[in-house]
This record gives sequence, structure tokens and C-alpha cells, in this order.
Amino acid sequence: MLKPIDPTKVGYDFIGWYTETDEKWVFAGYPVTEDVRLTARYANSSYTVALNPNGGSLINKEIAVQYDKEYELEIPTYEGHEFKGWYTYSNEKFENSGTWNLLENLNLRAIWDTFTIKLDSDGGTEYEDIVRDNFDEVNLPTPNKEGSTFLGWYLGDTNYNVTYKPNYYMNVTLKAHWALSNELFDYELIGEEAKIIKYKGDSEIVRFPEYIVNEGYNYLITDIDSNAFEGKENIKEIYFPSGLEKISNGLLTNCNKLETISIHKINYKLIDAFGGLKENVPKTFEKIIFERSFDNSNLSTFFIKFGSKRFDIIIGKNCYNPSFKGCNFIKSVIIKSDRVIYESFKDCSFLENVILDGDVSRIEDYAFYNCKSLKTVYLPDSVTSIGSYGFAFCSSLENILLPKNLLDLGNYSFNECTSLKHIKIPSLITKNSMWCLPAV
Repeated sequence: MLKPIDPTKVGYDFIGWYTETDEKWVFAGYPVTEDVRLTARYANSSYTVALNPNGGSLINKEIAVQYDKEYELEIPTYEGHEFKGWYTYSNEKFENSGTWNLLENLNLRAIWDTFTIKLDSDGGTEYEDIVRDNFDEVNLPTPNKEGSTFLGWYLGDTNYNVTYKPNYYMNVTLKAHWALSNELFDYELIGEEAKIIKYKGDSEIVRFPEYIVNEGYNYLITDIDSNAFEGKENIKEIYFPSGLEKISNGLLTNCNKLETISIHKINYKLIDAFGGLKENVPKTFEKIIFERSFDNSNLSTFFIKFGSKRFDIIIGKNCYNPSFKGCNFIKSVIIKSDRVIYESFKDCSFLENVILDGDVSRIEDYAFYNCKSLKTVYLPDSVTSIGSYGFAFCSSLENILLPKNLLDLGNYSFNECTSLKHIKIPSLITKNSMWCLPAV
């Protein structure tokens, strides 16, 4: 007797076929010699509720719930504050108790009678916290910091500059970003461009200005001398200017505590500039931020300049068409752009972790194909499409939560994901996909 396709029931997981004597029926190798009545049996589907106390205290920050079963959320405490309720991140109030009727996991945050805006000036003018009980626009101060030019107050990638308008009762920290002023550099002016000869400051974070201002004229920084950081062994982070076209070989050789670099664009000249580092790459150097566009450079060639190290990388929201195909120097990636392009990370054998930020809407065909070490993937609800073979042959991937707004799951998208133990298909999917899931 052949086993039929497992039946489905909204809100429940199929657990097997059972006889009238309450025995689970085994199809393989079980001879049928008389009429048999089998009944499908189900278990209530389980989901997870993550609770963010938003500054308060909570015993359990994650609870398990079951479909069509009663639930009750813990009430958090926060000295000096009144709890207003649990809210979704789209500002919809959620009942503290009741019968669970959602078909998804849920993230909730506590809302209090007031919220706090902290201003982290990063070594500049210090300010008291701003406490508010409404969503009126907040005028932000302009801090000062010796040797630096204020760029604005940032929340993530967003610059609020001089005003911030909250849209929910959530504690936030705005961080000041700075560019170093001209006085901290020796430089050479060449036509309408500038070359940095020497950095004279002592900050652990070096954020280059876009221009050198001289006698009222702006000179775009396009070049940095190889000795610019000589003797600056305390540098941990370097944010290169967006106009940078070339760097003299060996620039980072003496940066023994370097952890992060941020690059706006990659071209052949910049790739060549990182030569000579294989034997001198700091052990602390683990993160590279790609802020903007790429040309058709081979990114593997870029990473080879750093020897055998493997990096955490961040793809900025304005970084378009990055391709790391076949690059074996990446261990994790955070993607903030609006899509993951065709074959972006195909054959990245050592890639283990992928986090897509809230703006990503589309994962194109073969995006993570054959990433054999990939273990964890976070997909936000903004993702509506996963292309054909998107995660195929990711043989180490064990679990993945598909976003609730997913509409299109491409053919063979999870084919040969042999370690994948559990996956739920969102109800909004409209396109019929052929063999999108592994055979388990």
C-alpha cells in the first residue's frame, strides 16, 4: 500500500495516520489483508513569541505558544514607569492573554508611559537623556569635538542631523558621526584632487572627510599615501572617503589593532593597493563594510590580498550589484541593500551566517547556491521572493523561518538542503514551485 501525500490542516501539524485501535499505521512493508480505516491525526502547531522589555525587566523573554490554545504574556516591570501594553513593531497593540490564532512567530515590545532618547556624542559634547511622552519632533543639539566636523545624529544608517521625530514609544540611542578636520592631515593638492600624506590624530576611529578644504575650495580626496598611518598602532576602525580611487601599497601594515574598514567602492586600483599585507594582517582585523557600488572586479582577488583570513562583511543599503561568487574568505554577511542579486554568494564554501536587513525584498536565483557551511539565515518580513535554487545545496542549513509576506518561492529553492529539519510555507505564496523543498 503506497503512502499518500500528507494532508494539511491550517494551524496544525500532521503527525500520522492512525487505526481505529489507536495504532500508528506504517505503510512500508505492512501487508493489508482486510479493510482498514485510517484517520489523520494532527498536533497544534507551535510558535515562538519574543518579548522585548524595552528597558524594563522580564523573567522570560521568549515563550512558546500553540495554535488554538490559551496563552498569557508576562507583565514586565520598569521602576518609575507605567506599562501600557505589548505592541508589535508595526505599533499594533497585542492582547496580554487569549487564544492563539496566528500562524507565525511574533516579536513584541513593551510600551511604557515615557521613552528615552539617548545622545551618544562619541567623545564630543555630553548631553542629558531626553525623556518624552509624545511623538512631537525633537530638536537635536549640535555637539563639538576637537579636530572633527559633525556629520549628524545617526540611528543605524539614518542621519537625523538636527531633528528627530519618534514614531513609537521605544528607547533609542542616536550616535554622533564625525569626520576628521583638515588640521589632522598632511596633504598634497593635485589639480582639483587631494592626496593624504599623513594622519596626525590619535583617535581609534578614523573617519575621513570627503574633501580637503583649502582657501575656500573643496579638493576631493582620491589618494592616500602608504605611510599615512605610520606609528598609529591604536587605530581600530577606518572609514575611507567615497571619492577614493587608489591607495599606496602597505597602508594598513602598521595598524596592529585594526578591526574594521569601510570602503565605498571597489575597483582594480584599490584591489592592487592592498598588496603586501598577507604576512602583516592584524589578527583583530575581521570586518569589512562595502558602502556603495562595485565595478566588475573579482572580489576574490581583493580578499586574497589579506591572506587566508575570513571576514564578517556588511553590504550597505546603497551598495548595488556586489558579487562574491566563489569567494572563500567570508564567514558571515549582513545585507542592507534592497535585494540579493543573481549568484551573489554562490559557492562561498565557508559562509556560515546570513542576516538580511529590513529593506531586502528579493533574493534572486542562485543567490546562496552551494554555500555548504551555511548554518543560520535570518530573513525579514520584507522579503517577498526567493528565486530558483536560491539556497539549494546548502547542506549544513538545519532551520529557516520563511517570512510571512513571502509570495514567490522559486523552483528547487531548497533542493538538496539535506540537514534541513523543519520549514513552514507561508500562506501567502501564490506561485506553484517545483521541488522547492528537500526530500526529507
